[in-house]
Amino acid sequence: MAKGTKVRHVYAKAKRTYHRARGMAGMGGKLNPVIAGGVAQLGSGVLAGFIGPMGSPLAKGGVGWFMNNPTLLTMAGMELAGMVGGGLGLGAGTGTGGFV
Repeated sequence: MAKGTKVRHVYAKAKRTYHRARGMAGMGGKLNPVIAGGVAQLGSGVLAGFIGPMGSPLAKGGVGWFMNNPTLLTMAGMELAGMVGGGLGLGAGTGTGGFV
């Protein structure tokens, strides 16, 4: 290994990790979940107009999947379980796609 290569590699990796952790606009990674939630809510409204109440969990699940956001995936699962449980008469939800 050439002299100084290890130092450059470690510095570059630390710099990349730092900037990834900061997220968009230097907000300390706090802006990304806000953007993900906004996109999910926007998608929920648009998809609900096309495919009915299944649009909300599909939009939240899709955004959660692509943005690697476990909170949105959990919300989509809760809505889906409420719809399925309410449709089966288990009293698990209202069947409208809302929160349980």
